[in-house]
Amino acid sequence: MAFGFCLGVSLLLSVWSTAKCSGVPDGALHMECRDRYFMIAVDLSFTGDEPLFEAVDGTGVYAITRWYAAQCGYSIRLLPLLGHVELRASYFSCHTDNKDDEVFLFNFNLTVTREGREDSYALNKTCSPSLPWSPREITCEENYMEVSVRSEVACPARTVKDDWSSLKPAHSSTTSDWQVTFQRNEEQLPPMALSDARKKGYAFGLTDGRLVFRTLYGQPESFSTEVNGVPVEEVHATLFSRQSWVVLMVDLVTACSIYEGSYDSGYMVWRTPEVPYRSLHGTQLNIGLNGELVAQPVAEDRHFVVGNINSTVQISVPLTAE
Repeated sequence: MAFGFCLGVSLLLSVWSTAKCSGVPDGALHMECRDRYFMIAVDLSFTGDEPLFEAVDGTGVYAITRWYAAQCGYSIRLLPLLGHVELRASYFSCHTDNKDDEVFLFNFNLTVTREGREDSYALNKTCSPSLPWSPREITCEENYMEVSVRSEVACPARTVKDDWSSLKPAHSSTTSDWQVTFQRNEEQLPPMALSDARKKGYAFGLTDGRLVFRTLYGQPESFSTEVNGVPVEEVHATLFSRQSWVVLMVDLVTACSIYEGSYDSGYMVWRTPEVPYRSLHGTQLNIGLNGELVAQPVAEDRHFVVGNINSTVQISVPLTAE
């Protein structure tokens, strides 16, 4: 089974084309559909240091606060060295108009305050990613982890011992609604309703073809460990619903390296353990360069050093990289 795992490496130097929006000065705004997210960058000389982004859909307007961003699949960064503020939105973010997991419509408001006056600008764009979705994909953003699973993917042909342990709380439940249970290290936590899980900051979504699970870092149900000396945060969630005598279950495991990086002989170095799905074969490693996912040989042609040392993926980025 193919498995997608994307590693993002952001470079400081890039050449951008500009996007136009009514009221925003020419050259101050850039919007781009990238392989696994939509990106907006606006010059700080135009926005100031406290710009406000809002997500807009048919139900209303939602301020993207720090908490709301992590829960809903948005990431906002002020980048003073580059002179802009950047918003990144997952294709499965809360207020994206998703058509068949192929066409994604984003609508945002940008509010800028100057001399006590607020001005609002509508920003919108339609994206159609060219890269096909893998059966299971994990995104490790700065402020959240996200896993999406193709909904028609069947249960594994063989069930391991850990999978059987997840059935116990499912059979003891009297509700037919979907619930979620978490496994922390070797401890199976009590199940909770999805509404209660959402109040704790977890997000669940169902598109035409995928089931999406998103979580903030540092949740009580998560656990941190070290794999080959690399710090990792993992969340093991199992969705289940009892329908008569049948229990439907979906395993949603996401794990992200929280290694902060290092410097070694002219290279910026980042490490992550191999993805925690050892039963899956055909894992493909792509490297994200300025939002473009490229195969390992392409990254190496650009002088990136990509290696696998003792089941740990190591990416070394030369300071002279383009």
